[in-house]
Parts: sequence; structure tokens; C-alpha cells
Amino acid sequence: MSRPRNVLLIAGLYPPTVGGVSIYSKQVAEAYARAGMGVTVITARDAPIGLAREGAVDVYNVYRLPRYQELDRKSKRRLIFWRMFLYARRCLRAQDYGLIHAILWRGAFIPLFLGLGARTVISLHGREVFVTSWLTKRILHICLRRVRAVLAVSHSTSSRLRRQMRHPLPHVGVSWEGISFQPRAESHRPSADFARLFCMCRLEERKNLPGAMQALRLLIDDGLNVHLFIAGDGRVRDDVARERSRLGLEDHVTLLGRISDEEAVRYYRECGIFLHPQIAAVGGKDVEGFGIAIADAMSFGCIPVAGMAGGPSDYIRDGETGFLVDGRDIAAIAERVRMILADPEKSRAIAHKAQRFALRRFSWDKHILDILELVKR
Repeated sequence: MSRPRNVLLIAGLYPPTVGGVSIYSKQVAEAYARAGMGVTVITARDAPIGLAREGAVDVYNVYRLPRYQELDRKSKRRLIFWRMFLYARRCLRAQDYGLIHAILWRGAFIPLFLGLGARTVISLHGREVFVTSWLTKRILHICLRRVRAVLAVSHSTSSRLRRQMRHPLPHVGVSWEGISFQPRAESHRPSADFARLFCMCRLEERKNLPGAMQALRLLIDDGLNVHLFIAGDGRVRDDVARERSRLGLEDHVTLLGRISDEEAVRYYRECGIFLHPQIAAVGGKDVEGFGIAIADAMSFGCIPVAGMAGGPSDYIRDGETGFLVDGRDIAAIAERVRMILADPEKSRAIAHKAQRFALRRFSWDKHILDILELVKR
């Protein structure tokens, strides 16, 4: 298959909707456009229904998320799928799309129903593949075997998928994601305060923010003056706030809520540690696929202290470009932070190594080239 002139992205999530998959959708769309391809995105998001031109990308929103609150979850999904299907069919009749990219695997049913599996590639992240019922898993397996190629965002995700599949998938590739603020990260020289810790994520169980705060409590009880800034929103927001109160950390943990890109860059620059001790939740099925925010933190020289579960174990070299911990071991989390604080000179060297590694290895442009090469093979 030669390089396609036009790409159709079926993205269940797209900004301003928050979350790693939403960021992934936008960055991939823009990377395709930078490579000289025409890009159309079909999505459902909190924006007016219809077509909008955003930079070099056409984004068609089929469903304004807050508009149909009276519908139950299944009805919303059916309505979104039907509208996506109708608009995709219209696009494909009007223009030749050499590649159809389903950002989440369920989106691939649209081209499969239209007989276009041979043009379709699926990105696999984590939770959406592993947290499934037995029936959904059977459907997933059928879907993955009928598309042209499957791309996992980490070796961790790929390995788990291969163990789960009943039949081999020879067309599975792996490509790491990119970073969000490359020009600003390249111009930054790490010199942050290691006593200022940052975490930005969607507030979910697997992010293990209670564990992060419990580790902070141990450090404060030992006389260390540290402060954790948590940015993001999500299902466990109230649980996080209650745990902060229970631990008496109101003066040491700031809950920022959703923040802008400019604010995120400021915290990446000012904070010396990115604390993200994620775990495998939901019986070990809900894992971190990659961890875009961790990669972004590294690109600014913010030392990651991350859980060893999931994608970050792919790229964090323990003790060299950051630290990997068992997210359920509170004492181990605290000990890694204590080590960073105890030896600032060594920690600055780790910060520089983390930044060099991230700027050299994480690239959205390379990510879509890997997709095109996988599809070609």
C-alpha cells in the first residue's frame, strides 16, 4: 500500500474532552496533516454538532455530549455509532480515503460494516481492550483479525493482548506515543525544585492518587517539607478530596482540577518530580497503556516516579531516567521520593537524562510513520 493521500480518523474522544485517548486522537490527526495528508476526524465531543476546521484538520462532531442527558449509556452509544456510521459512509462516497484509523477498537466496526477492513488500522491503548465482558472479548478478537493492522502504544499492551488472544495476530506493531509540548520542552533547562511534586491525569482508580498522598504523609511525618499539585478531573475526584482530608494534607496537597496547556507547562517546569504511582486496577485488567503525561513530564526534566504496571515500564529506566515502583507499596513510593530529595546533584543528572531520552525517543511524527510502515507491510 502506497502512502495514502487522505486519512479518516474515527475518534470516540477528541478535545475539548479530557483524557489520554483524547490527546492521542488530536496529536495523531495533526501528525498525519504535517506529513502532507488530508485528515478528517469523526468524533463525539462537547462542541457544536457539525464540521469545523481546526488547523489543518477537519473535525466533524456527531453528538454534543451534554445534549442528551436523558438517554442511558447504551442508547447514547447506539446513537453515536449510528451517526458516525452515516457520516463516515458519506465521507467515503465523496472522497477516497486510503487509510481509516480507528483510535479505539469499537470504531473499527464502521469500516468493517462498509467492507473496508483492508484499509483499517486500530490503535490499542489498555483499558478498552482488557476491561471487557466475555462476549465483548469474543467480538474484539473477531474485529482484530479482520482489519489490516493493529498498533499497540507499548510493548506492555502488546504482550497482554497476545496472551489474551485465542489466535495469533501477525499484524500487531508497537510504537510509543509522542510528547505534547516539544518546542517548549527543547528550550527548557531542568532546574526545578524537587520538593514540589506534580501529577496530571484523569482521576481514576488505576492512577492510585490515594497511594501517592499516603506516601507524601510518610515524608511529611519524617520532617520533609514537600508539596504535591494534582491536576485533572474524573470519577474518583471526591474520593481523592476525602483522602486528602483524612490524611490532613490540605496544606501540602493542592487539587487544581482541570488546567490549561499553559498551566500544565508551568507545573512541568517548576516541579522536580512527577508522581504517578499507577497500579493495575479492576482485578489487574485496567492498566496504563502508555502515560502521555509521564512522557511530557520527562521532556521537561521532571523526574518520574511511576508505577511499574503498564506502559511506563517500557521506557523508564529505573534509577537512570526515573524510578519504577510497586504502586501498592506506600513505603517504596516514599523512599524513591526521599532518595531524589537527599541527593540533588545526582537527581539533576537523572532529570537531564530523562529529558534527553524523551526528546530523542518520543515523537508523534515517528508514531504515524510507524503506523504507515506497519500498514504497508
